[in-house]
Amino acid sequence: MTNQFQNSLNELTLLLQSKINRNNAVHMSAYVKNRFLFFGIKTLERRKLTLKWWKKFQNSSEVELLNIANELWNLEQREFHYVGSDTLKKHKSMLTSSALNTLKRLVINNSWWDTVDNLAAHPVGLIKINFIFRSVTNS
Repeated sequence: MTNQFQNSLNELTLLLQSKINRNNAVHMSAYVKNRFLFFGIKTLERRKLTLKWWKKFQNSSEVELLNIANELWNLEQREFHYVGSDTLKKHKSMLTSSALNTLKRLVINNSWWDTVDNLAAHPVGLIKINFIFRSVTNS
């Protein structure tokens, strides 16, 4: 992991930690049957917080985006998984069929409907549509 990448993860961690809401965290964890820990940051607030952070990855490669998602998935709080999922959704047009193994890993690990639905509908769905479109146009 590069220093720039590690610095970016550290920046995101500090950003999310600055908005911890323990009351929300308890309720959010209970909603997912206590399978995940939370900072307690609701979706709209989290997306506002991370908007500037996401802009750093506009010119990232597919490999870099998948590495970011993997690293976020390895962190404990669920909000990291959401940021990873949202990042892949936001940059889904950059992903190709070579991303499917990583996406499969993300779907299987730390799995719950919220991230599974987002990954299936957006990055995986777009890759599948592109694959079908290429198959049809090539035949």
